[in-house]
Amino acid sequence: MDARIHVVSPRTSLRTAPPHSFILTQDNWDDFGYKTQYHLSYADGDGNVTHIGNVKILHINQPESSSSALHQAFDSLGDEYCSLGQSLDYYQRIAEMPEEDRNYVLSALKDVIRDRNRQTRFESEVGWRKSLLREIGSLDEFVPLASTILEQNYSELPSLGSRFEFRMPGWSSAVEFAFDAPNVPDVRPYLERAADGPPAELPRRISVVIGRNGSGKSTLLSRLARFAHASRGDRLRHNLTSLGELTPAGLGFSRILTVSYSGFDNFQVPGVTRRERQTIAEELARGTGRFIFCGLRDIGAELGSELDQSPGDDNQWTPFEDRQQTTMLKSAQTLSAEFARTVDRVRALERGSLLAIALQPILADPSFNDLRPTLYGQLMTGNCEQMFLAWSTGHKIVLHVICSLVAYVEPRSLILFDEPETHLHPPLLASLMHSLRRVLAEKDAYAVVATHSPVVLQETMAKHVHIISREGSETVVQRPGAETFGENIGILTSSVFNLTSEVTDFNETLRKLARQVQNLDQLEALFETGGLSLQARAYVMSVLASAR
Repeated sequence: MDARIHVVSPRTSLRTAPPHSFILTQDNWDDFGYKTQYHLSYADGDGNVTHIGNVKILHINQPESSSSALHQAFDSLGDEYCSLGQSLDYYQRIAEMPEEDRNYVLSALKDVIRDRNRQTRFESEVGWRKSLLREIGSLDEFVPLASTILEQNYSELPSLGSRFEFRMPGWSSAVEFAFDAPNVPDVRPYLERAADGPPAELPRRISVVIGRNGSGKSTLLSRLARFAHASRGDRLRHNLTSLGELTPAGLGFSRILTVSYSGFDNFQVPGVTRRERQTIAEELARGTGRFIFCGLRDIGAELGSELDQSPGDDNQWTPFEDRQQTTMLKSAQTLSAEFARTVDRVRALERGSLLAIALQPILADPSFNDLRPTLYGQLMTGNCEQMFLAWSTGHKIVLHVICSLVAYVEPRSLILFDEPETHLHPPLLASLMHSLRRVLAEKDAYAVVATHSPVVLQETMAKHVHIISREGSETVVQRPGAETFGENIGILTSSVFNLTSEVTDFNETLRKLARQVQNLDQLEALFETGGLSLQARAYVMSVLASAR
């Protein structure tokens, strides 16, 4: 019987291989004299080859060498070997294999995430620290998250904690994303607490970035997605360090979901090499992997076209400018089919109860009066493609977002939501934020939201808000000067965007009317709905008084 793991020379590219086999491509990468790195690929049941990721393989007493240690095909490494995947994507892709193939490759490569005892045996080896851990750093962060992704056992995953930060070049300070909130004391008698249901909580788990058009909010989210997806080693390379700095450096997420419904969105997506972007394109088509895009752009088609038009080496680094030169949008039919597949995933994962919890806030919106009685039942049993095509634009977006979150969010996921107000009236936007918080709370996940909307601010504590503004060539990051949660929309708009009477068109119109008519009663008579509003009347009276 032929060996199941084949070793090939650098730059060898295979599109097909024997079904259920694996390919280790040698790499000349040198870790202070140690050459332990390989690229693992997998041939599925049809023989189609997909990239899994970089893995480093070390054997006991391995000397510094000028060549790779493995050259021949094999079925299993000996007990004197160990291996360690170099990214969370490596373990996510192995986790998505058929169980037999998954267990086989982990055992054959003597993986230390699967077998923790092997770590103890090898950690005294010079090559362990010099090579296998060179780009991973501390195992304290990497091992629990990689193990959780591999075993799909999220109950043992440590919480992210309260904050992390991202620093952009040319910005006055780092953006410190905070997600915690004070616990609310409860002094009610026990029977009263039991009758009232779950206790009140302050909003948490969402950090908001707000600012004018062109201030850099969407750029921040795009770069954050690329850093959050990249391995620790890739984050430290010049191509990425020129775009920003994520702290802690080894911070990892089980999944990254980017949500954007702007037809003009053209920001780069994750993937630092051609091979990685090709794999992401394939995963997006299947609805798998650590990066999920929810929105109008057809990212998979964009990446496929980009790679076809500029062939090159698989390890070639991709462009690092912020914007994609060519974008493609999904048709309504493509979006409806995608929505149906997403709901199928909700059903398959038995997340119907979570979907019901997430739907409650938006179903309370009056615009859902006609859909409210039957929507959940139809989603769980009906033809979702036909339903999707019949809904309004706002309903399509809201339900597409909620079903995608329910289907794909796992504990320790990071959701990056760009301009959630797109196509939504303010009450429905507020309801969507409530639904998002419910999913985040149920799944122990986190979100960063970029917005222009004071409605989003009104639902968020000031400690979770950053105001972004441009001052010359510098971008300034500031905190709100007062509490934003529950504040008046007009006050929030004025304080964040400096919206004053000098920059509003209605004030200029009222000023001209007052000077021209010079009589309050005659001016009021021009309006058929009972005259001017209180605010407009007060303004006109001040103009008339100053003219006397």
